[in-house]
Amino acid sequence: MSTPFVLSHIGLWIMVLLQTFILLGLVRTVHQSGGANAAPAVPATKPQAERLGGQLAPRIDAVDIYGTPVDSDDFVGALRAVLFVSPNCPNCMVTLDELNALQTKAPGTVVAVCVADSEECRQMAEDLEVTVRVIPDPDEAIKNAYDVAMTPTAVLVNRRGRIVQYGHPGRDELDMDAVFAKQAEHEHQ
Repeated sequence: MSTPFVLSHIGLWIMVLLQTFILLGLVRTVHQSGGANAAPAVPATKPQAERLGGQLAPRIDAVDIYGTPVDSDDFVGALRAVLFVSPNCPNCMVTLDELNALQTKAPGTVVAVCVADSEECRQMAEDLEVTVRVIPDPDEAIKNAYDVAMTPTAVLVNRRGRIVQYGHPGRDELDMDAVFAKQAEHEHQ
C-alpha cells in the first residue's frame, strides 16, 4: 500500500468518527429535551430520604382536630410515624383505613398530619373512624418542614428523633409495622 492511500484511509476514518460523535451529541440533546413538542425538562432532585434522612425530625407544635395541643416533646423516646394525608386524596383514605390496625400492632406512635383546615380534617377522621391523633396543617407549615412533596407520605422517626425513612404507602415498599419492629430491635441491642 502506498503512503497516500494509507493517509487517505486514516483521514476517512477520522471523519467517520467525528461525524459519529456529532450525531451522538445531537441524539443526546434531542433525547434530553424530549423532542420539539415535549414539556420542558424538570431538573432532578434528590429523593426525600436523601434530603432529610438521618437528620433530626422537625418540631411539631400544633393543635389537633379536637383542640388538644400536640408538641414534639410528647413523642420523646418513642418510635413514630408521621403520616401526611389530605381529605381529597383517594390513596390517603385507603392508608387511613389501615392506620388503626397499624397503631395497635406497631410498637410506636402514629400521628396523622392532615393538609387541610381543621373542620375538613375532623370530618375526614370521623368518617374513617381514625383513632390516632390528627393534626390539621392548613398552611402546610408542617408538610414543608418535613419536605413532603405529596400525600400520602409516611415519615418514620426513631427513638432519638431522627428521620429514618420516607415512603408513599401504596406505592413504595413501605411496611411501617416492619420498620417499627426493625427499629425497636436495633435500638434494644
